[in-house]
Amino acid sequence: MKKIIILALFFTINMFAQDSIVCKQSKSVMFSNWYVFYPDGTFKHYFKTDDGQLWYGVGIFEDHGRKRVLNFKDPDLNFKWIVRAQYESNFERILIHRKSGFKSKDYYNTSRRKFVYFESQQPKV
Repeated sequence: MKKIIILALFFTINMFAQDSIVCKQSKSVMFSNWYVFYPDGTFKHYFKTDDGQLWYGVGIFEDHGRKRVLNFKDPDLNFKWIVRAQYESNFERILIHRKSGFKSKDYYNTSRRKFVYFESQQPKV
């Protein structure tokens, strides 16, 4: 009986994971910076520092050629974290499509370079 429950949970988890695309910042040691894109045109953005700070934003995105335009909306005050989150709201950001993800200006100064790169973490099916 336990095996059946474990298998049922395993397949349920896989189904939930396939409805979004996660892109994480590559070559980042002290920061966690990632976007979750959903098929309905919405996204969530998480940026966490090594000292425990968290920035969180939600909004809608549109693709225009090689550009993905992110429009951050009003903060989602339902989001809870261990520490108080800083909300990103009411601004626009542009990501540029690359082979396996996106590149973007380094808005948080996480590297010495002008751009940061986000790699798609979606499962290979």
